[in-house]
Amino acid sequence: MANREQYRYCPVCSTHLSLRAVDGTPRHACENCGYIRFRNPSPSTGVVAIMDGRIVMIRRGRPPALGKWAFPSGFIELGETPEQAALREMEEESGVTGEILDLIGVFHEHSQVWGDILVITYLVRVTAGELRAGCDADDVRLFNRDEIPEFKFESFRRTWERAMTMFDSYGIVLR
Repeated sequence: MANREQYRYCPVCSTHLSLRAVDGTPRHACENCGYIRFRNPSPSTGVVAIMDGRIVMIRRGRPPALGKWAFPSGFIELGETPEQAALREMEEESGVTGEILDLIGVFHEHSQVWGDILVITYLVRVTAGELRAGCDADDVRLFNRDEIPEFKFESFRRTWERAMTMFDSYGIVLR
């Protein structure tokens, strides 16, 4: 991963980048034009979607975590808000649409494939559509509260813990 993202030359003026401390952090920077290579987490979204008193989950059809169950999730595209991305990813991966009820939380995740990721998760009530796996998912199912599989991603485990504390305030009763 590091080699794939490592710039050797400035993308602005083509001068060789040097490593120097910027705000106390070692960063590759251009001595000629002042460009600084900031390596920030990639923003993504996930949803805990409620449908008929159960939780919508997808089985991942691509790495990372191929074959593992997860919440519908994915990266935010340019020009999208986190909310738009969350609802788009949910529809692409599970076939259903919904309304965002609340922000569950913002979590950090590190992936061997994608590096550092900032995961913004929402509580969603499904309002339309029929379950069908799509995009990065090879299966989609509804799970009862006590059937939730073990999470591969730490951010999803923390999302689920926090979501369970929110259900009562929205009148959500899970099977």
